[in-house]
Amino acid sequence: MWDIDSQQVLDMLPLPTCVIKDDIIQYANFKLANLLHYSPTYLKSLSFLKMVHPQERLKLKNFITQFVNKNSGTERCQFRVETGRGDVLCIKAVFSLLNQNPGTGVICQCCGAIRYEHQSLDGSIIQEEESDKVFREIFHHSPIGMAFFDKNGLLTDANQASLEILGLTSIEALKGCNLLANSFLPESIKEKIRDGESLEYSTEFDCSLVGESKQLPFNKTRYCHIDYLVTAIKTKEKKCAGYLVQIQDITARTLAERHLQYLSLHDSLTGCYNRGYFEQEMKRVEGGRLPSPGIILFDIDELKLINDTMGHLTGDNIIVTASHILKNCFRVGDVVARIGGDEFGVIIPNGDQATFEGVCQRINKMVAEHNEANPHLPLAISMGYAIMDISEKSMDQLFKEADDNLYRQKLSRRTSVHNAFFRGLTRSLEARDFFAQGHNTRLKYLVRELAKTVSLPLPQINNICLLAQFHDIGKVAVLENILMKPSYLNCTEMQEVHRHCEIGHRIALASPELFPIAELILKHHEWWNGGGYPLGLKEEEIPLECRIFSIAEAYDVMTNDRPYRKALCHDDAVKELLDGAGVQFDPELVTKFIRIIKEGCTKEESKPTVFE
Repeated sequence: MWDIDSQQVLDMLPLPTCVIKDDIIQYANFKLANLLHYSPTYLKSLSFLKMVHPQERLKLKNFITQFVNKNSGTERCQFRVETGRGDVLCIKAVFSLLNQNPGTGVICQCCGAIRYEHQSLDGSIIQEEESDKVFREIFHHSPIGMAFFDKNGLLTDANQASLEILGLTSIEALKGCNLLANSFLPESIKEKIRDGESLEYSTEFDCSLVGESKQLPFNKTRYCHIDYLVTAIKTKEKKCAGYLVQIQDITARTLAERHLQYLSLHDSLTGCYNRGYFEQEMKRVEGGRLPSPGIILFDIDELKLINDTMGHLTGDNIIVTASHILKNCFRVGDVVARIGGDEFGVIIPNGDQATFEGVCQRINKMVAEHNEANPHLPLAISMGYAIMDISEKSMDQLFKEADDNLYRQKLSRRTSVHNAFFRGLTRSLEARDFFAQGHNTRLKYLVRELAKTVSLPLPQINNICLLAQFHDIGKVAVLENILMKPSYLNCTEMQEVHRHCEIGHRIALASPELFPIAELILKHHEWWNGGGYPLGLKEEEIPLECRIFSIAEAYDVMTNDRPYRKALCHDDAVKELLDGAGVQFDPELVTKFIRIIKEGCTKEESKPTVFE
């Protein structure tokens, strides 16, 4: 009957509690077990009446039977029980049904207990004044907020826990409080209370209205959310004698539920609605039969390449930037949603051709303004829309039409978007790598001269010159503080720099202009002896263009200042090349390169690149 969650709930109850069905204890919490000096395992499956004093078993059995048959809310009863130590306790308990279905079980909660003394009872179970004293002690020390109201709804008492929930230090602030005139309870609830119904109700509560403002640590406002459990207290004649109200501060739970509800409808990264809500709104709009609803779809161009090269954090920033632009361009009633990794969708409940064209113009304007301020990483958004016409299409058909229009625009813009993206990458690299100004120009001359010496065909010479220009394109994804570090890099930083070969390779594969040299960018840091990176190739496994390039680049790097050291003179650089022959460099090519340098070839103006 009880699963583990139900057991945990009972164990958290502040009062000794057990659940009884057909006189068998289904479950007893630890507090009851401790009170009766039995183990919870022993109590489970034990006859409840077996614990009751023999003189009162019949009386209690009749009470429980009548209580179950009446199917009422709660009833109080006093009886004696025999504990595991052999003594007798007088128990004051509250009985309630597990639920409103007959036969499902009875909950028994012990509100008070004192040791039974024969001479003090004088033939009765417990003196009334002693019982009331015990009950008042339980009431005032209970961790659950409790308050008593008389039959007219006026407050008569409240315990310390209830004052703490309301942010009060004294009961004086509650004087004159009337349950039946409570502004926080709707009239329908008050009517049920007057009729003697027991009920539960939750509401937001302004603590300042009762005299003192409460600052809650989790939302830092004076408002809290209160859960009321109102139980009518009846006399033996079944007349209302007053009300017991139990209150709990459920602010944390309410805020958590609201947050979960928000997350179920929104995208966590951008704050826009998510795809589930978007599809839900499509159905709602379709059922509403609005005159001219429409859908406009957006796609962030080159996002996968940005993620692969610049990292997912940069890609996420691009997504957030796009979402801000979109949200600023639409009306309050329009539904802006992120429906995929790089896709957004907007439902405009009512609009015409001019409305959609105006939105597209505003978005293009804001994208252009963003790119003007951020030329190193431009944003490109393709879009397509569809509007309901007299043909009465479904919203799914409208979505497909908008998607087709989006795809056509992406095809028409593909080349220009690619070029803009790579221009941005090149500018970004130049801006960050300012210490290497002129490096690429000098490299192009050196590699071209060495390539001519080994009789490389003209297409390969062009490729190696292109490699000299874009070999470090992958460094756009390396952190600037590593590139500009004035001292030698540690192992972690060196591994980060080594990634630029693979990143540059991915960039080149996505570019028609750089595609021919993608493999050369990947392998331009391999060593003759296999000690290079990223593939560990050696000797003839390394493309000839890369072997030529590595010698020319090493010489130019050594003879020019770097952030971590000053330039070497020509002779020292030549000595380093000779020392690296057969280790880092192709020994035969080193000899030919040194001959070129000695012949006095220094530099020559390079031809414009494909992007200049």
